[in-house]
Amino acid sequence: MPLLVIGGQASKVGKTSVVVAILTRFREFQWTAVKTTSHLHQPAHCELVALADDWRIWKQISASSDNDTARFLAAGAKTALLLEAEDEAMPMAAAALQREIATCTHVVIESSRIVDFIQPDLFLMLLSAPGDQCKASVKERVQRADILLLQGARTNLPPDLQAAMKHKPTFDFLIPIREDESWINAVAAKIGAGS
Repeated sequence: MPLLVIGGQASKVGKTSVVVAILTRFREFQWTAVKTTSHLHQPAHCELVALADDWRIWKQISASSDNDTARFLAAGAKTALLLEAEDEAMPMAAAALQREIATCTHVVIESSRIVDFIQPDLFLMLLSAPGDQCKASVKERVQRADILLLQGARTNLPPDLQAAMKHKPTFDFLIPIREDESWINAVAAKIGAGS
């Protein structure tokens, strides 16, 4: 099963848009799309799949909501899941998620922190210059990423991030994302799709 992870340096950098672009472009696959959040709440139009005291997994049952997992269904995902877990609960929550997706054929996860617990086949990391909103773990995750997607000029990023990006395939991207984006071809090659 190809397992893709889409991470980002901060919130609102475009992770959901990249997941939607992948789902839309590669509709021929039976995708399971997952979003993670640290906020425990009752999401709209979802049914509870698994839970513990400090984490939950929800399944989106309707594409008519305006939340991200509904956007995943509308873009072509067969299944859309929401994993809610605070940082200290992520090891157990990630293990539960792995059991949930074990039989899935194609999986894409929107999360930066999941790569600390699940090894993806392809890890795309989104960066936005200026990078003044970088989380502490961004440099380490940039080093682990297979592909970097950059909004803005590389020179506007902090020097340590620029150094971490060396020798990494880096593609410029803008939102809205076009179907002919060059990074899509790299994803196609990894999941065994025609470009």
